[in-house]
Amino acid sequence: MSFTFNNRSCETFGLYVEHYPSRPVPEKLYNTYQVPGLSGKIFIPQGSYANVIQPYDVYVKGGTSGMQKLIADIAHWLLTPDEPKDLTDSYDTTALRKAVFIGGNDWANSLNAFGRCTLNFDCAPQRYDRVPQINTGTTPGGSSGGFTLGTGSPKGNGYIDDIIPYITFEPLTTLIVGEKLILIFRNPITSETTTLTLTDTEDMTGKQVVIDMLKGVIYVEDKLTKKQEDILSYFTVAQTGSLKMRFTYRFECDIHPENASWKHIADPRWYKL
Repeated sequence: MSFTFNNRSCETFGLYVEHYPSRPVPEKLYNTYQVPGLSGKIFIPQGSYANVIQPYDVYVKGGTSGMQKLIADIAHWLLTPDEPKDLTDSYDTTALRKAVFIGGNDWANSLNAFGRCTLNFDCAPQRYDRVPQINTGTTPGGSSGGFTLGTGSPKGNGYIDDIIPYITFEPLTTLIVGEKLILIFRNPITSETTTLTLTDTEDMTGKQVVIDMLKGVIYVEDKLTKKQEDILSYFTVAQTGSLKMRFTYRFECDIHPENASWKHIADPRWYKL
């Protein structure tokens, strides 16, 4: 019985989960008002959910020899990430959470004294599919293409029908300085549209464009090292609309490459609570 955080299993450190972990469900966030002369409260939903705390009760298998080095190794593993990382466990084999280790409590002293402790992770409310339901394809240069995510109808099976795309665009041939890639993102429910025109200024060999609509950001990423770089180091960017978009039931993307062929990989990030 184990959990994996930031691509490393707790078993790597001789830690094993002692009990079936709790299954926290997030709190829905509201603004509440008390109206004079009206009994009860008025609830106005904020359209979001609170983070949850996911605890794991762990023990060291095989005694506590070399405990100080082990604690230092565990602290390095859990505390060095600067942003939420993937958290999965062997209890819910379909789900993935984005989490940070809270730290700062008595876990190290408890592990040192008793060989047991509780490790708490602060998790985003979403339980994403561990194996994402991605859409992938290629748009040849000089043509028009695109893709859709969602059917326009509720997904069912416990899924929340918000699509929050994470998309990568990779040039499959060498870009010519000055050539353009036009991307149009459309919400067919609200008719909201965002248009990006990327004009190449630098070599993109081994790199890809990443658009994260949860954070509302666009950047260039090295495919091998995953190092993130400023999009303006490789393109001039003309943008209308916002990249921080959420979609209900359906998302549409039009792709218009000028010369090079581009491959896309789109994760709608379906999630449950």
